[in-house]
Amino acid sequence: MSIYWDGYKEYHTSADSPEIIEEEKLEIVIDVVLRYIDILENDYIPVYTQKIPIYQSRYDLYIDAQNERELYLNATDVLYEIDGNKSLFEISYTKGVPFFDIYRYLEKYIELGFIKKETVPASRFRKPLVQNIVEHDPIRDKF
Repeated sequence: MSIYWDGYKEYHTSADSPEIIEEEKLEIVIDVVLRYIDILENDYIPVYTQKIPIYQSRYDLYIDAQNERELYLNATDVLYEIDGNKSLFEISYTKGVPFFDIYRYLEKYIELGFIKKETVPASRFRKPLVQNIVEHDPIRDKF
């Protein structure tokens, strides 16, 4: 896998040299790489610790479907996707919800003991996962 800025006429020519690197674009690429590392370091497989529904309003986990419709739908989609097999990134990618939005939301469930974190097997860190992280990161639109 490589990360590069598309559209340089100098690319793979004798004019392709470090002198033409634009610092602003290099900083964006560095940000993409750091975000990628952040996701890899924070990804886990969420696993419910109980088989019965959680009484969300009792634990201040309920999101009002009328006043916060999008947040409610995203949270509901995420909670239904938790099956003990999919990683947080896989759920995020499938549902189109930003990774760290899901991460922060589920932290409340973890603190209360309703969800536990399982390690993502190393075999999942192959090209498709890595490629999806980079290709579906909002900062990629700057390229």
